[in-house]
Amino acid sequence: MSVTADLEQQTNGELTAPGDALDRFFPLARPQKAHGRILVVEDDGEMRSLLEDILAEEGYRATGAPDPLSALMILLGEGADLLVTDWKMPAMDGLDLVASVRRCLPGLPVVFVTAYASSDLRTRAIERGVFSILPKPFHRHELLAHVEAALASETGRGRRRGRREP
Repeated sequence: MSVTADLEQQTNGELTAPGDALDRFFPLARPQKAHGRILVVEDDGEMRSLLEDILAEEGYRATGAPDPLSALMILLGEGADLLVTDWKMPAMDGLDLVASVRRCLPGLPVVFVTAYASSDLRTRAIERGVFSILPKPFHRHELLAHVEAALASETGRGRRRGRREP
């Protein structure tokens, strides 16, 4: 029996592409994506962990922050290539976070992930330079599409992005 046939038998025939076996049995073998440092800001711990896990499984370097103040400290200290943030959080909402980020890191692309995606929020978010809004609940592929598009955008490819110069 071939290795592929053996793996298909072990996985009930669920292999759909040659890379599936590597990903399924060696999930950490996937290389880190270039320019893939993503800061996830989410006050709900379970959702934050889910977002971090999905991004890490795709090879991004995901760091979580439980609130906007922690996020600002991480961004100023370590930088990021993309900010993925909730909108509705205690103390400071996502729009206020974006306004603060724009003052010191104007080129950092931002993706909102929110259960409150109204047309009013979309308008205000776009005015503040948010790249896209992903409504909750979402599918994994939708999150990854938003992330990849934001990183590939002119803002995401900008020289300074979310990295502070010394």
